[in-house]
Amino acid sequence: MRNPNYTSWVKHVGPTGLEPVFGDASTGKPSLTGHVGDPAVIAHSENYHMYFSHLESKSIGVTVSPDGISWGPGRELFKGEEWWSLIVKQPFVIHHQHKFMMWYTGVQEIFMPEPISMLGFASSEDGVKWDRLIEPILRPEQTWEGTAVMC
Repeated sequence: MRNPNYTSWVKHVGPTGLEPVFGDASTGKPSLTGHVGDPAVIAHSENYHMYFSHLESKSIGVTVSPDGISWGPGRELFKGEEWWSLIVKQPFVIHHQHKFMMWYTGVQEIFMPEPISMLGFASSEDGVKWDRLIEPILRPEQTWEGTAVMC
């Protein structure tokens, strides 16, 4: 939780002590089963939207909160489907001119000797149904980039 002067943060304390704000407080498991990471939170229409990587399903999900503390169940938005993004993760989302825009990392395959990561783009009118570009918008092409460009 943020204090009014934006200089320090305080961990959320629930009825049983320090608790996660997303998922089952008694087990610490998120409501979308498994591990989540790479949260990107934006404020929109009097709610907060948290976009995240869902590690088990190699997908991107979302959950919504009225206050940034009490989050609804997570739901999967999309999985990797294209040749360059069998795994999708690390969403970065903004809402601009009545449209949601997302940049995300796509990975060809994590178990390759050197997995190649590329940057994808998707847009949405409602923040839930996304239209993704079929090809990556940025891929590692310079020697200094190695095998990855990512969010």
